[in-house]
Amino acid sequence: MSVTAALNHTAETQYENMQTDFRNIVSGYDATPLKARTESKLENIHMQEKWAGGNGDHAGDQKKHHEIARVRKEEAIEMDLGTSSLLSQGLEVLISTLEVENAQKISDAGGITAWHQLSAPQQVEQDITMMKRLTVRLGKEALAAMPEHDRRKLMLFIWAGCSMHKELNSVKCANKMMMAWWKENNIPGPILLANRDNAATLRDLAEEPSDNAHIDADADIGDAMGITDSMPPTKAQQRALDITTAGGVKAASIAGAIFNHNNDKKGQQDSYRNHFQSILGRPCNFPDTSSIRYHCFCAAAAELIAYTPEYIKFLDVIKMLKEKPSFNHMEANLWNALRDANTKSELAVLAVYLCTVSAPYARFIRGPGAEAINMLDLGPYHFKLKMHIQKLIDDPDLAIGTEASYSAATLDGEPWHHQDAARPAP
Repeated sequence: MSVTAALNHTAETQYENMQTDFRNIVSGYDATPLKARTESKLENIHMQEKWAGGNGDHAGDQKKHHEIARVRKEEAIEMDLGTSSLLSQGLEVLISTLEVENAQKISDAGGITAWHQLSAPQQVEQDITMMKRLTVRLGKEALAAMPEHDRRKLMLFIWAGCSMHKELNSVKCANKMMMAWWKENNIPGPILLANRDNAATLRDLAEEPSDNAHIDADADIGDAMGITDSMPPTKAQQRALDITTAGGVKAASIAGAIFNHNNDKKGQQDSYRNHFQSILGRPCNFPDTSSIRYHCFCAAAAELIAYTPEYIKFLDVIKMLKEKPSFNHMEANLWNALRDANTKSELAVLAVYLCTVSAPYARFIRGPGAEAINMLDLGPYHFKLKMHIQKLIDDPDLAIGTEASYSAATLDGEPWHHQDAARPAP
């Protein structure tokens, strides 16, 4: 098989690249002395039959690519079996079969008069359609007549996704549910962390505008901002409120943009490394949230929840080192978020998930020795994963209670991934 770059990421292009490889293999084999000596055949249908599955991430194009491959394999096998069935029929049976199909073809065309009015190319096209329909029908009948074991072996096509993308998706979905929990339980949620433009628009809603106004993402606007019926929000204000986010992941994202910016000319990464190495006594980098790496937001949340006072103090240091001491808008957002109890609650949940599930799972799937793991061998491990998560759902105190222990709370029974995030609060 070739190793080439696809012209684009569409599923159709990726599938055609595989077909090109198949054709090259077949034509290459045709030119070998092996074929001449053994008189054996290798055809495209044989490549389709041997294509038993694929591996990719959970992107839509990958799923579609492998679904196309599965369907085309099924179609190719049906055609192959149908052709064999057709050729194995005796002459009398074959003639009878073709007479029935031919009559159906003429009927579909509108009768014999309409058939004769078709041009020669049109008639040929209808003949081809008739033979394909007949061949597929015979192929389906041959498949249905096979023993179950033989049919499953012939039609086998397994798609295995990237386990780490599933882990990332679990965090994404769980965070969405966590954010919805506040409204569902009628509890004021984390403060909104609006960008500069939306913050200015939202401050106009408040009776007493303030840079540090507490705006609740889920509460009614009137409750959140003290707005009366005579002062409803404008369309711009409502839009700003609707698109502004809040919570632990948003705070972690802001922290990543400040402490580990993907542009070395921006951000406080150098000052961050010097400051926290002096505090922690070890080299450190803030998790790379800008690249959306696996469990990066959970890792960032663990940092922020483990050293909340230190991060607040560091933000104050950043502010005071400026020629005109003040926060920029992102710094002010993070400073407010780290002092908001509900935002810190979400950060704590993300940190708990990192230590109990996410990090142990990543170690098993991507850690040393994982190169030898076959995706098809991971079934029992994923059943274990689901059972462990259910165990934590049934008894959260295993992870957050006064008697919490990593031996019972973590997926692998190993010590907490982030020791400081897991330590009891003072």
